[in-house]
Amino acid sequence: MTTLFFEPHITGHRQEYINHLIDYISENQPPGDFIFIVHPDFIRAGHSNSQQLKIEALSSPRKPGPRNATLSSGNLQPATITTITTTTTITTITTITTITTNNILLRSLQTYRLADRYARQHSADHLCFLNFNDVQFALGIFRPKYSVSGILFKPFARHKRDSFRHWLTWQRKYLQTWFFVRNRRIQNLFVLNDHKSADYLNRTFHTTIFQMLPDPVPKLTPEPGFDVRAHFGISAERKIFLHIGSLLKRKGTLDILDSLRFLTEAELSRFALLIIGHADHETDIGIRKRLPSTGNRQLTTGNRQPTTCIRYHNEFISSSVFKSCMDQCDLVLVPYRYTESSSGIAGHAIASGKPLLGVRKGLLGEMIAEHGTGIFIEESSPACIAEGLKRALSADLTGKTSLRFLQMHTKEAFAENLIASITR
Repeated sequence: MTTLFFEPHITGHRQEYINHLIDYISENQPPGDFIFIVHPDFIRAGHSNSQQLKIEALSSPRKPGPRNATLSSGNLQPATITTITTTTTITTITTITTITTNNILLRSLQTYRLADRYARQHSADHLCFLNFNDVQFALGIFRPKYSVSGILFKPFARHKRDSFRHWLTWQRKYLQTWFFVRNRRIQNLFVLNDHKSADYLNRTFHTTIFQMLPDPVPKLTPEPGFDVRAHFGISAERKIFLHIGSLLKRKGTLDILDSLRFLTEAELSRFALLIIGHADHETDIGIRKRLPSTGNRQLTTGNRQPTTCIRYHNEFISSSVFKSCMDQCDLVLVPYRYTESSSGIAGHAIASGKPLLGVRKGLLGEMIAEHGTGIFIEESSPACIAEGLKRALSADLTGKTSLRFLQMHTKEAFAENLIASITR
């Protein structure tokens, strides 16, 4: 059996997921051949170059940007990659260009056609989309010869219907799900951390294809000697409020910055806001417009003495530095606008024993309440976030580490559950 994993993106936890799967396959060697189609920027640092792999790179009619290229129908050109350790079980690692279009339907069709092209090229028996959301519309139309699975993010089961606009969104997502569920080539769809949504979708559509998949929280080692306060110039009397990961409007990044105007100078002087991660161009502009001065590291002054302390670091960081920031902060901010989905950042905060500030309702709120400690807000708005920050300044920010949560959410459990469901 030949299984092809398709992931054209590199942001968020996508590279982590690919690494977990490669590690599991290399160590356990399940039956069959496994092919990975990945973003051109995919790297696997820290592994020996024990084997060179034949790969194919999709040519582009114009020089692609660092993370933004157009889909091309150009010729496939051979290349070699020497940064991935593998076994004969993993037959190919392939780099591709990123598909970019603002039209959701066209994007879905383009993504599916590209994935289907590689699946037919490698005679795949099964195609797993590590982001099934990219092809929901297309899989409601096309019926490939191979079976299909994927990870479904933000299932509509928890989507609110408290306004006409939200009701319309719920109806659209319901119809979209209704269409692709009728595709008999779909074998499994995985929902991260949310057995309630998986059960609801199975009952609603009279199927068994939806399964809960544990969102992995890998064990990370902090960077030796890395001092967050010294590195970012944060004084000892300030608490560190950390917002880290993919910086996006839907993750409350801009709402956090807007919340600061609801705080007094005395309150602002008691904490440092540390914003670290990758922001797309639009979000980066929005962040910088809200900062009092220019540059990547911000320190604003109310009068002569520093009042607001903001540090903005817009780039990917190593896993060890990420772990150091988690271990040394006082509070992790996850005021996501869409609370129906899981959060890898919340999992890492729980692993580091750090409290979280997040919305009370939804899957994320349940996750914090069951396994961690939190400062809960009613919604992701600047005013509500500001109230949460005020409470955090006077609260005991001692977190807890849930051993049960960590045992359930290992990278091995993630990979084993996913691959076992595909190959059984």
